[in-house]
Amino acid sequence: MEQNAFFDALADVPNLRSVQFTDVEMVEAGQGYKFDGIAAPTGISSDLGDFTEEYERGAFRRFLVACKDNVPFLHEHNPRDLLATTRSGRLKLEEDGAGLRARANVVRTDLSERIKALVDSGDIGGMSIGMIVGRGNAKIEMRGGKPHRRIQNLRKLLDVCTTFDPAYVTTEAQFRSMTLQLADSPASLQQLLVGAYPQLQAEGDDTVGTEEEPAPADEPDVPDGDTPDDGTSDEAGASEHRSVAAAQRRLQLLIYETGGTERVCP
Repeated sequence: MEQNAFFDALADVPNLRSVQFTDVEMVEAGQGYKFDGIAAPTGISSDLGDFTEEYERGAFRRFLVACKDNVPFLHEHNPRDLLATTRSGRLKLEEDGAGLRARANVVRTDLSERIKALVDSGDIGGMSIGMIVGRGNAKIEMRGGKPHRRIQNLRKLLDVCTTFDPAYVTTEAQFRSMTLQLADSPASLQQLLVGAYPQLQAEGDDTVGTEEEPAPADEPDVPDGDTPDDGTSDEAGASEHRSVAAAQRRLQLLIYETGGTERVCP
């Protein structure tokens, strides 16, 4: 697959990016905790294996000015592990000289108590964001013999998170190599990318173009005992086969992404 096709497809689907804690604080405050940390640094190039990437200074500022979405503060991108949201006003996002800063007033819960203890112990060591960059929001250029993606804006910020493992570089490089091998078109690459990150696929999101099946037309009257041979059973079988194959590919990618070597695809 051509380089431009890869980056176009990558721009349309959820991306995970993580960073180790460099400037973080989580302290008790009233009936809960105050959290303050950099979720994504700007002006710093990260080596993702086959390409490098950075957030241009001002990229998050441009996005946040126009953003009206309710962005959640989660743990490990799990919507069930909710700590705060921008809609409630308990999560504030801004870009400062270091990057995208997340400030949150976190209600005391079993989850937040665990997060606080794990941050203090060092077991939670970084932050992560889920994002959809969108086409036209990044510049691709060559640096040091590799493609370099300079992100200038976002289409959507899906979440900001705490994470126990901010070392995403190896899995991103491995994942890109696998998608390039398995995908034979930009459309199939989009499906593979989204399949690998189902936790970031928002309900009702249209990040991957999928055609809705048309509503069935009124069925013609059929005499008793006769069954119309309209080919629907063959079509249903083919559709089921494609769905199974797609699920197998997604599972295979997840296995490779997490360091496994088992083969599930025929």
